[in-house]
Amino acid sequence: MALPEGFNWFLILIVVVVSILVVLSNIYILVHYQHPEDAMQAWFPKVVIVTGLSIAVFLVLMYPLDVANKAACAQDVAVSSCTYTLPMYEMWLAMFIANLVIVWAILPFTVFFYEADSEFSMFQKIKSGIMWTLAMMAFIALVVGILYALIGYVVWDVQLLKSGTVPLSELDIFTSGYNGPCIPFPKPSQPPYPPPGPT
Repeated sequence: MALPEGFNWFLILIVVVVSILVVLSNIYILVHYQHPEDAMQAWFPKVVIVTGLSIAVFLVLMYPLDVANKAACAQDVAVSSCTYTLPMYEMWLAMFIANLVIVWAILPFTVFFYEADSEFSMFQKIKSGIMWTLAMMAFIALVVGILYALIGYVVWDVQLLKSGTVPLSELDIFTSGYNGPCIPFPKPSQPPYPPPGPT
């Protein structure tokens, strides 16, 4: 059974191997830099840290992955006819949403949860973490909303530039019967090529 044009199993293998290496390297970084007293406790923030670092690395590695995915099809195959190996639009969307959730919800909740009063019960810590996270999100949304309402639209004065290019068929060099190179390069032992056109 022949694979559709543009399908690349090797690209899938690379994605799986690189993803595993990224997660393992982030676990190593966490273990290397953690405090010795936190070795076998506080698993939730450790999972959050490894997930956050992995998402940051994945977002950087998505660019070459997108290029490799697009390059899987031959140049003469139309983009609409090519069956790409990976659904990059959905993957970009998933990465951006995951980044948004972890930066604006999970990381602040984790900080507020572990900074809560040590005498709080687990329920009180969760409640305090959620309340402070919602307050922080409301504050940031208010600041961004006010700034967008006040200075979110700007009109820049620009100067229109027109290109001086013309089709190659309109150039004298192609209609005068000149058979030399487009850009004449003189050889050291010969004089420069004669200019195109009648002499």
